Amino acid sequence: MTASRGSFERQIERLESSAASVLSMKREARPKRPFVIEFCGSPKSGKSQAVTSLTIFLKRNGFNVKILTERASVSPVSDKRNPFFNIWTGSSVLTGLIPYLSEPVTDVDVVIADRGVFDTLCWFTWLQDNGALPVEEAKDFVNFFSTKRFRQATDLVIAFTASPEASMEREYANLLTRKFGSIMAPRVLKSYVASIKKTIKQYGSSFKEVQLIDTSTSSQSEVAVKVTSTVLQAMREELVEKVGVVRRSVLERVADGEREFDASRMVDPSVEVSFLPRTTAESDPSMVQLVPIVVIADERLKRVMAFRKRRETLARSDRSESPEQDKNLLYVGGHMRSEDAFGMDHADLLQISRTTIEREMSEELGTTIWLSPDPPFCLWDFDGMEASQRHMAVVYLARVRFEELKLRLDGYELVQPHNSDISGKVIGIHEVVRWAPKQTESWSRAIITRIFGEPYALRGELMDFDNYLITES
Repeated sequence: MTASRGSFERQIERLESSAASVLSMKREARPKRPFVIEFCGSPKSGKSQAVTSLTIFLKRNGFNVKILTERASVSPVSDKRNPFFNIWTGSSVLTGLIPYLSEPVTDVDVVIADRGVFDTLCWFTWLQDNGALPVEEAKDFVNFFSTKRFRQATDLVIAFTASPEASMEREYANLLTRKFGSIMAPRVLKSYVASIKKTIKQYGSSFKEVQLIDTSTSSQSEVAVKVTSTVLQAMREELVEKVGVVRRSVLERVADGEREFDASRMVDPSVEVSFLPRTTAESDPSMVQLVPIVVIADERLKRVMAFRKRRETLARSDRSESPEQDKNLLYVGGHMRSEDAFGMDHADLLQISRTTIEREMSEELGTTIWLSPDPPFCLWDFDGMEASQRHMAVVYLARVRFEELKLRLDGYELVQPHNSDISGKVIGIHEVVRWAPKQTESWSRAIITRIFGEPYALRGELMDFDNYLITES
């Protein structure tokens, strides 16, 4: 075995070891959607071979991978210089991607898009630079394909380029002609590579991560190693949950000794939300974690939906410390995460909180519920049990018509309706008040007073929820 061969074998061993570690992290973190990778690049830059190599590596190392195949080759628009060609291919990849984003998908680990949103932007740039698309029309198309929802859905973009000379050499390697094609021509290839770099400069920072790889002088195995290493590192970083925190000293000043206060106080330049690994945040007493939650009630505030969290998911260390353990909750929600602040250059805490609520309701309830205009408020038990001191709730209200509501409770996070008299059920507020003192935690008790008011008669009925449309995940 040559020295270079031995070195390559060691690279493979390191990659396989890294893959095992990432897969273990993923099983522990249990993300609600796959990790999405987009490959884009100039013709004959090695993109297709890299997709094949990565796919085989991931599958043979235990990952469930789905491929969104490159659609340009089957486009009904034959003229690649026609804007409709790019619109069709870009729309096709979105059609394939949206099902993985609109519903919780936990059985697929990785989705690979051979050409996606970023590639679509590259082609619009090229069309515009070559006079095939008016500037104003290009802006309209770019605004649609680069909307935040689409950019946020792509976790990693790997853009390939190669010199025109290298691309043409690869093109001719298996052909019996030296004639140019409409795209496979040195001048066109040079202009498209320039457009890719221009697109990265213009839009790269608005995506989570964009990596540019020049394959002009690299072998296929060298490219494969670099791509696989890049993907595993990006997946590792994505799996480290980063939660939103505020410095306790700042929060103490804003709260001014009140456990319950209007959330408008948090819209202050001094209130800076930062994101730390959850394990770091949990162990740092100088930081308070932000937990946006939503109360789901009827329009007249006579009934409310109650939940109970599964013991296994309440905490990562000592579950006995969680104030939510074995309690009935009048809300649903969760930690503010770094992804909730994606694309918000000057976002305040309330902007991020609303995004958190939208994500949490989609993940835990399987639906979209519009928040009511009722102003949110904050709850912080700053001298309660240790876990309570380190978490502050940002409370929103959603007024709904329960008969029109269709939910799918996440069975990993929440106790299912058939296993509980409470979780996933709609409860009359009089009944809630009757059992609240012993069966709820401090946030729910504060919610009763703040949102529903008191006093209430100590009698009421548990509403029969069996006829409502609620499914189990």
